[in-house]
Amino acid sequence: ITDIHEELYLNEPLAQAMDLHNNQVGKFLFMKHGIVPFDQVVSLLTAAMLKAVKVESIAHMSTHKNTMVFIEASR
Repeated sequence: ITDIHEELYLNEPLAQAMDLHNNQVGKFLFMKHGIVPFDQVVSLLTAAMLKAVKVESIAHMSTHKNTMVFIEASR
């Protein structure tokens, strides 16, 4: 949920944008639900991951505000 990992360990641009986007989703969920028990955090994040949308470009991410996104892993 913090951006320190992305600042310290640069990734390819699409993967880095995905990480930063998903961090924002985590921050949104925290602001919406506040401090909750750990098991509720897991439930909230699991629900968000199950609704994640596959994206293929950085621009595509902006159309999915407050929704987690994923990319196809490169080999």
